[in-house]
This record gives sequence, C-alpha cells and structure tokens, in this order.
Amino acid sequence: MNYLLGIDLGTSSVKVVIIDAQGNIKGHGQCEYIIEYPRINFAEQNPEVWWTSSCKAIYNALQDSKLQPAQINGIGLSGQMHGLVCVDEKGAVLRNAIIWCDRRSREEVSYIHSLFSPIQLGKLVANPLLPGFFVASLLWIQRKEPHVYKRIYKILLPKDFIRFKLTGKMETDITDAASTLIFDVKNSKWSEELITTLRLDEKIFPSFGKSFAVAGELTTLAAKETNLIKGTPVVFGGADQPVQALGNGIVDVDTGTLTIGSGGQFFFQLNKFWYDSELKTHTFNNILPNSWYLMGAVPNCGTALRWCVKDLFGLTSYSESDMFAASVLPGCDKLFFLPYLLGDRCPRLMANSCGVFWGLKAKHTRSHLIRAVMEGISFSLKDVFVYLNQKKELPKKIIITGGGAQSEFWVQMIVDILGIPMKRSLMREQAGIGAAILAGLGIQSFYSLSDAVSKFVKLEEKFFYPDEENREAYFAIYQNFTKLVDRLKLNFDF
Repeated sequence: MNYLLGIDLGTSSVKVVIIDAQGNIKGHGQCEYIIEYPRINFAEQNPEVWWTSSCKAIYNALQDSKLQPAQINGIGLSGQMHGLVCVDEKGAVLRNAIIWCDRRSREEVSYIHSLFSPIQLGKLVANPLLPGFFVASLLWIQRKEPHVYKRIYKILLPKDFIRFKLTGKMETDITDAASTLIFDVKNSKWSEELITTLRLDEKIFPSFGKSFAVAGELTTLAAKETNLIKGTPVVFGGADQPVQALGNGIVDVDTGTLTIGSGGQFFFQLNKFWYDSELKTHTFNNILPNSWYLMGAVPNCGTALRWCVKDLFGLTSYSESDMFAASVLPGCDKLFFLPYLLGDRCPRLMANSCGVFWGLKAKHTRSHLIRAVMEGISFSLKDVFVYLNQKKELPKKIIITGGGAQSEFWVQMIVDILGIPMKRSLMREQAGIGAAILAGLGIQSFYSLSDAVSKFVKLEEKFFYPDEENREAYFAIYQNFTKLVDRLKLNFDF
C-alpha cells in the first residue's frame, strides 16, 4: 500500500501526518517552537529550528504509524506564508527568518508606495503591500543589513527551506511565490519592474514550479536526519492557505473556508483572475495552472487568544477558557477588545494598530476579558466577511477549520456574529493532509485533485446555525465595535 507524508510548517509548530491510500491518518507528529521578538515590531524564527523540529516530528509520526521508512512513497509540504529566509551558496542561513507577523518594515513599505501608486501596484502584483511581506522584509535587509544582503545567494520562503534541507535544491512554488508581493500574479512570473526599480539582485530569486510537481529526491544526509529513505520523491508543496483548502476538499468555487489558526483567513477560489482595485484583499495563484484564489486575512486569531488565555491568565487549556467565557452574556457588559496585537490587514490595513480593552470597569472579571477577546477576534473576522461580500458574490457554503474550530463554543460564537451557517471539517491537520495529497499527485497516485479529495476528505454532518437571539444581539454590538475602531484608529500612530 502507498503511504504519503505531509509536512505543515506553521507559525507555532510543525506538524507531520502520514496517510494511507484512503486518506486515513496512520501517523502524526508535532513539534512546537517559539516566535522570537528581539525588538519592538520584530518577529523572527530560526530556520534551523524549523528543520530540527521537522526531523523530530517526522520521527514521531513514523513511530506513531508503526510503518517502515521504505513504505513512505512521497513527501509534500505546506508552510506559513510571506516569511523571508536568506541563505548563502552552501545553504547556510545568514540570519533569522523574518516572518509574516513582523512589522519592522514600515519605512520600506512607505518607500515602495512612494515609487508606485496603488493603481500601479495593483497592476503589478494585484495585492496590498504591508509590513511583514517578503518584499518589504527583503528591502529592509538591503537597506539596514547590507552586510547580510551582499552574502545572499538565494531567498526562500519558510517551507522552501525545509524542502532544500530534504533535497538540496533551492526553489519555490507558484503559490508561495505569489505571496511575496514581488510576483506578477496574473502572468505567473517574478515582477521584473519591481525587482529593477527596487534595485534588487534578480539572481537571488529562486525558480518556481508547480505545487504537485516532483522537485527532487531525499538526499543521503536528509535521509539520515529524518529516518526516511534516500531517493524518496519530494514535491514542491505550497503556501498553507491553498494547501489547507485542498485538505478540506475545496476544488471548485462553490465552497470556501474560514481558517482559525494563528491568524484568520477567508479563502475563496476564483473562476477567473480578479483582484480588489482598492487593494484591501489578496488575490494569489492557486495550485492548478491558471487558477487563483481570493483571501481576506487578519493576523490576530489564535495569537491573540493564546496571549489572553495563557500569557495573561496562565490557563492550561482552551476548554477551561471556553467555560469562563460561556459564563458571560454576549457583549461582556459593554467591554470591547480590539484584537490588533499584531496590527491589522483586511479591510482596514492598519499596520500600526494595537490591542485595546475598552470600557473596562471594576465589575469585569477574567471571564469578561476572555469572552471579550474571543468576540473581538470574531468581529474582526466579520469586518473581512462584510467587505468581501461587498466586492464579490461569495459561495453559500463555508467550512470552518483550523485549531480554533476545535472549540464548539467559539465556532457557535463566530456563526452567531457572521449570521451564516457553517460546517466543520472532520479532517485533522488539513494543511498536512493537503500536502500529502500534493505528494500523491506528484507520484501519480491520483488522477486529479477531485479524485484525491473524493477519497480523502470528510465533513461533519452537523451544521452550526446562528442562534437568532444571539445573532440580533451581536448585530448591534458589532455596530458599536466598528464605531469604536473608527474613533480609535487615528490614535494608533501616536
């Protein structure tokens, strides 16, 4: 029997799944790591830690599966988007990776905006540019760390570094290249105009391939470090959003996803190329050639809740925090939380915003604060959903997924606030499953994406429907939330 291995390199951990030909998870491994914050607005991770963590997670998945390494027929990858890894000619890491939630490159973003109008930027890359995106981080290194920039041989995205360690090849794939903001999304190529105008060295940009194409084979050294077999095929893999969508069975425009992970993302496939002329949403290349998807993203979901539950109150489980939050009525006795600990993206584009508790009084307890954080995150997701609905006709079916979707309490809250029914996926580790599906396509275990997901993906039969009383209450509360944000946003740059 064929077994496929999927690696999902996330922001807080790497997860590895091994699946059989029917899509059953036979083995699972996970290894957590931290985000380093060396200075205010800086967010970094050590790529070598990603690699050692991936090796541990692969070993644990093999042990969990009780399979022999020779039974693994292909390896696929998924990874956090937008991050920048700089390596020299031998593949040595030149500095910590600057990841997606970094905000140091505000001056560089302003500089790029001084060179290109929003209309020009839309035509070139089809997306809004904010701090934390690959091109802004690269420009920061060019300007602030020229000694590092001069030594760069190739620039990679996070999961590409793992694939390099597996195969020895420094490349990327089209879905991750699209997320760099220096990629011509419509025409599927690096933007020569941006590279030339920003005086970047075109030689450091990697070649790119299809997400499901075989990129190389496991090297002798990688086989030793991962406990896998030399020569095992490795596909290019993809950015976490299109790969998780694949793992949730999204292969057409009829269904979208809402992912509640470290950040939050609405994902909708497009039947033709389109981008938001106001540049408040993202349009990126999808897995299949000449295909795209629309994404509305917020950086503060699991990160904000984890900060509240674990850092602020020291709770050990999210089920415990659900219990506290459930003891308080919607609206938290007029306590609001603006969840912008890492700034904000769609649709407000407030890179400099910050987290705020508003209306805090002596009567408010830990339970109020926890629920306020959950509601604030959910309101920011509604901001995205409302904006996307103004721009495009969205599918009626939405699958809610990610770590946050494990909480039935939070899912019901989100459904009440958005005012739409949702289903949950029954798949564990959807991005890892999607990565394994890509591996199966690469080694021709499947005829097509549709063939793969029909065998693999399972959805919960149960729908979550809005509670009418809560929906009406939240409608009024949300109006007050948006008014509060509009009043406070002018103060975020003080």
